[in-house]
Amino acid sequence: MISINMGLKRDILRLTGKLVRIDTCSSPMNTAGIRQALGMVSERLEDLGETFEKNGVISRLWRDDKNNLKPKLLLCGHMDVVKAPNYDFKTNNEEGLLLGRGVGDMKGSVVAMVESFRRLRREGLAAGIALLITGDEEVGGFNGARYVVDEIGLRPGVVFIPDGEWNFAICVSQKAPHHLLFRAEASGGHASKAFELTNPDKMVTQTIEKIQKRLSKATEKEPWESTFEITVRHTFVSKPEGGKLGIENSVNSIPGYAEALVSWRFPVEKYNFIKFRKWMDVVANKYGVSVVDLHGGGEGCVVDVNDERVLLWKRVIELVLGKKVSEVRSHGASDARHFYRYPETKILLTSSNVGEFHNDREWASLDGLCKLSEAVYLFGKKGKWR
Repeated sequence: MISINMGLKRDILRLTGKLVRIDTCSSPMNTAGIRQALGMVSERLEDLGETFEKNGVISRLWRDDKNNLKPKLLLCGHMDVVKAPNYDFKTNNEEGLLLGRGVGDMKGSVVAMVESFRRLRREGLAAGIALLITGDEEVGGFNGARYVVDEIGLRPGVVFIPDGEWNFAICVSQKAPHHLLFRAEASGGHASKAFELTNPDKMVTQTIEKIQKRLSKATEKEPWESTFEITVRHTFVSKPEGGKLGIENSVNSIPGYAEALVSWRFPVEKYNFIKFRKWMDVVANKYGVSVVDLHGGGEGCVVDVNDERVLLWKRVIELVLGKKVSEVRSHGASDARHFYRYPETKILLTSSNVGEFHNDREWASLDGLCKLSEAVYLFGKKGKWR
C-alpha cells in the first residue's frame, strides 16, 4: 500500500467542497452552474481548456496538443448531478466521509482526476493524456460525451471513467438502457358500456405483457438478464394534441387514449438490439399499438479485461490499495457507452469508495478519493501514453 500525503487530501477536500456547493442539475439543466463549476476546474489547472456546447449542455476538454483528437488516454467524468433540495457539503471527521449531493456521483472522482492530471502536467508527463468533463451524463449524455465523440471527433485509445459504486472493482460490462413509449387509441366512453368498447389501456397492457414473457428475465438469482418494466402510465379521455397534456380519464369512463413508458435494460453480450426492437413492433401491430423510441439506443459496453492497459491499471490500483480488486457487472449505464461504439477506443470502468447515489445520504470516502488520484497519477506515469 502506498501512503497518501496530507497536501493531496487538503486539495481534494477543498475543491470537492467548492464544486458540491454549486447547483449543477441536469434536469432541468443548469447551464450557468455547470459553467461555473468547469471554470473552477480551469482555474485549478491554470488552463481554460476547450468548451463545447450543444442544446445548452456544456462540456470541456483539456489537452496539451490542441490538434490531437486522439489522445492515448482520456480521463473522463461528468459534473452534472440529479436534482436535490440543497447542495450543502459537510464532512464527517470521525468516519472520514464527505457528504453531499454529487460528491460520489461524481464530483469527488472528477477532482481526483483533476489533481492527478495537474500533477502529471507539472512533471511534464501529460503528453498523450487528456481530461474531459461533461454536463449531462445523468440524462443520457447525448449532448455531452456523445456530441464530443460523434461530432467533434474525439477518439481516445483508452477512456478511463471512475463512475459507479464498486469500491475500486473493475466493471467488465454495463447493461444497455433503452426507453420506449407504447400508446393506443380507441373511441372511449362510459364505463357502464365497457362490454361494447375497446379499452386502449388493455391494448397497451397486452402488448407489454407479451413482450415481457420474452424480455423480462432478470431475477434475484439471475440478475444479469434483461429487464422490461413499465415506469409511467397515463390514460386520457382523448389523444393529447399539440404537445399539451390531455384531459385525465375519470374513474367512470373507458379512456380514449392510453400510454405507458417502459425501461428496457439488457446485457449487450446476450441480446441483439435491432432484432428485438423489430420484434416489438410486430407484437405491437397485432394489438393495434404503436411504439416510439425515446432514448437510449440499446447501447451498453463490455470491457476487455485482457487489454494491456486494463491490466496495467489493475496492477497500479492493487499497489495503491495494498489488496486485490475484483470484477463486477453493472445494471446502470455511463458515458462509456458513447465511446464503446468505436472499436478503436478501449473502455476502463471503475470507481472510488463511494455510495448512496442520488439521495440525501450520498457520500465519498476522502481516503478513497486520494487513493484514486494517486493511482491515476501512477497510471499516467507508467503507461506508454507519450
